[in-house]
Amino acid sequence: MLAAARIRLVVLAVLVVVGASAAGASGGNGTPADPGWDATLNYSAVQSTPFPLVSKLHLRVTRLGAVVYDRIVPLPRDCIAKGCELVPPAPGRPFQLVDLGPKRGPMALIWLSTGAAHCCTVVRAVSIPDGATAARNFGDSGARLVTLGGKKVFVSADARFAYLFTSFASSGLPVQIWRFQNGAFVVVTRQFPDSVVADVERWWTLTQRARGSHGEARGVFAAWAADKCLLGQKADVQRELASGVAAGVFSPPNGEPSGLAGQPYATALLRKLTAWGYCH
Repeated sequence: MLAAARIRLVVLAVLVVVGASAAGASGGNGTPADPGWDATLNYSAVQSTPFPLVSKLHLRVTRLGAVVYDRIVPLPRDCIAKGCELVPPAPGRPFQLVDLGPKRGPMALIWLSTGAAHCCTVVRAVSIPDGATAARNFGDSGARLVTLGGKKVFVSADARFAYLFTSFASSGLPVQIWRFQNGAFVVVTRQFPDSVVADVERWWTLTQRARGSHGEARGVFAAWAADKCLLGQKADVQRELASGVAAGVFSPPNGEPSGLAGQPYATALLRKLTAWGYCH
């Protein structure tokens, strides 16, 4: 509970979405299942440092004037522990109704942030009208709501790679794609190989740039290797690891001094990629 000295203002606020035509987090327009969906999110906001903390989320959704959902929405666990503010995606708004198809009904999304350094976008999803809820902390990577292959997905990056072998600034975070289905956020990155291929090209360019300057390549190479394994190309990863170790790519003179280097780095990377389900 906040100390009394930190509380300056308490307000009751309301966010309203009409017609379920909310904008996606990527800036694209969501298409409503029909124009009859309306939603209101009530919440309390307590002014604190460094941002106002939200609580008492209450979601009310109607269809053609009939109430189909009217419940308290629990705060995600990370918001209970640290406090969260409502934060619109860029561009977008912090409360959305997103079309899941006329047979499934819309999904309500509440976008929050813990506000800490290198952290953390938290999304609370509520399936309407069945009421299934889930939350996902996307970490510092954040997330964009986009349509891929006709499906609404959250495009993010795997935050586990941050600081894994080098500093945050030199780390590479491979693309990670999620769907909200059956009441849960599920990783579906393998279903979108075109997105993975684009990510492969990005991390390979950065790896080659670091190699050419004898700079820090361990973080960006790890992201490239994760993507390649997702595409079923583990042999390429093993070949480039062996070549890089022999050439000193993973222990360069201009690299960062901490973390595993050389063959220990290569061994640890393959172990992580296997444990995290990237390589088989």
